[in-house]
Amino acid sequence: MRLRSVPLPWLVLVGLLLGLLAGPAGAIDVGDPAPNFTLYNLDGLPYTLTEYGSHPVLLVFLDCEQAASGQLASRLQSDLYLPYSSKGMFVLGLDCRGCSAESIRDFGDKAAVTFPLLMKGAPVQELYDLPVNSVVLVDGGGVVRYLSEGPDIGAYNATEIRSAVDGALRDANTTKTATWGLIKSLYK
Repeated sequence: MRLRSVPLPWLVLVGLLLGLLAGPAGAIDVGDPAPNFTLYNLDGLPYTLTEYGSHPVLLVFLDCEQAASGQLASRLQSDLYLPYSSKGMFVLGLDCRGCSAESIRDFGDKAAVTFPLLMKGAPVQELYDLPVNSVVLVDGGGVVRYLSEGPDIGAYNATEIRSAVDGALRDANTTKTATWGLIKSLYK
């Protein structure tokens, strides 16, 4: 029994389709729903992404033994965490190396960060399929609003992130105001 020859373009097309169907989805991208996770801080308290409700959350994937991660964490502290935490935005630093609590605490002290540093973030990094020093803004609806992909912190752009945060906060406040207006109208 002989098989007829299949034209090369058809083989390429079938190969591409099978690769898309069978292969991993790839890195998270702007507009994608953010995968949920639960990680623990240095005191053993859980942090779950969905618990932030309508608040935007900035995720930063860090390596506690890398100087570039320390520089990025320091910049996020001053550029975003300090000015925006009082407006309802949260920052979570995820240690992706698997460092001890003591090493992560030392990292946070050296970088002078006060936002939560979470342990054992490597599975979340794999889930998001991003390298260390990547920054992801998840809006109040659980959608990725901004992405700066590491490992080079030169990709970090404070102006772009601030713009995305401002938009996410504006959308969160609009939703809150609309919901509150609806609730008040029910009691008139």
